[in-house]
Amino acid sequence: MATTVTLDSDLLEEVMEETKASAVRKALEEWLRERRIQELRAMLGTIQMQFTNEEIEALEDELCSFS
Repeated sequence: MATTVTLDSDLLEEVMEETKASAVRKALEEWLRERRIQELRAMLGTIQMQFTNEEIEALEDELCSFS
């Protein structure tokens, strides 16, 4: 899918490390990251945990032993 956008060339040059495609990819990744953080913040306090901290750590230890 191709999309045409007008960008501030000075801003683009400042953030661009390799190519314009790389800069746009990084911007999209950051946008998705921020959206996911907002979704998690919206859930804050709404999820009931059924495990204690000790149980979670034991599960993590068990999972790490499989690697």
